[in-house]
Amino acid sequence: MSAIAPVAAACVTAFATVGAVLITYYLTKKKDRDAEWRKVKTEYYQEFLQALSAWVTTKEQGSGARYVNATNMLNLIASARVIKALRAFQKAVRAVRANGKSSIPELDSLLMEIRRELHPGRREKGEGLEFPILDLADHDRDR
Repeated sequence: MSAIAPVAAACVTAFATVGAVLITYYLTKKKDRDAEWRKVKTEYYQEFLQALSAWVTTKEQGSGARYVNATNMLNLIASARVIKALRAFQKAVRAVRANGKSSIPELDSLLMEIRRELHPGRREKGEGLEFPILDLADHDRDR
């Protein structure tokens, strides 16, 4: 019986070591995949905001098509919360066109959801934050 105890202890130690290595490997890979996915999402969100800005602030040929394409791409990568905020924003844009409303608070909600998705560990309160889309005329006027 005394010869079995050291063998059993060695087996338990070996299994524990292998288990620890596998768990560490899995968690590291998961962290790497999450970071890579966040990088991809960041690129898509940046393109969306650049397209939105170009569509709102310029009359460039193709800016509307760029915005539509960027919006459609968000359907592939965005979380459900971001997509719901995007739909509310699109509905508000239609209301602006129909009613001549001057502001779109749904844009603030959409951008807060994007920020939450890109920075999941950050706790930030979104109430009162506004994200106006500025153009060069606004920038020059503020100087």
